[in-house]
Amino acid sequence: MPNKFFRSLSESSYSNDLKHHKTTKRAPSNVPYVVDNIWEWLRPDNMPTRRLTVCASPFKELALKYATSNDLLCSIRFAGQANVVQISQYQDAKLHPDVKKLPRLITKYLGQNWLDSALENKQLCGQLFIPLLSSDEISTVLSTPELLDLKQQLINTSTFWQDVSHVTNDYQLTDGELFFYADDGYYLDIEDK
Repeated sequence: MPNKFFRSLSESSYSNDLKHHKTTKRAPSNVPYVVDNIWEWLRPDNMPTRRLTVCASPFKELALKYATSNDLLCSIRFAGQANVVQISQYQDAKLHPDVKKLPRLITKYLGQNWLDSALENKQLCGQLFIPLLSSDEISTVLSTPELLDLKQQLINTSTFWQDVSHVTNDYQLTDGELFFYADDGYYLDIEDK
């Protein structure tokens, strides 16, 4: 893969050792749990799950944009094959329109009566907001009769995976966020800022 990808990280978290992906899911810190759940539910089989991937930037400048002055700039070197994808128009997933649209759609669908109701009335639909639900768990919740219309609306509204492309040798990088899963691991090489 001829494209070079970058990450900024603190000096204390840097190591030149081969890195492997964590085997436990990572809760999102930049998008609401409900959005992460819907994205995981709608994720095509050939796309990596954001919950186990590493985020990166296509350009040094973007990697440094959110870094502190003490952070290191590193390029990523894959030890083997990697499934790299890019959100084409957004520098960070938190900027994707789904982040605002999906929670609004869900709360509008559930309505003010649901929002004002007691906890026992929120148990079923409230599960959508629990962190790191599996695709099957989301499907189960959305397959209840009272949520079937919402299920279709979510399918029709979410555009996240339509805005994500696989990065191949001839892929023209944009300034969108990258995320990847590297089966054989990866190295971080310190770069000049």
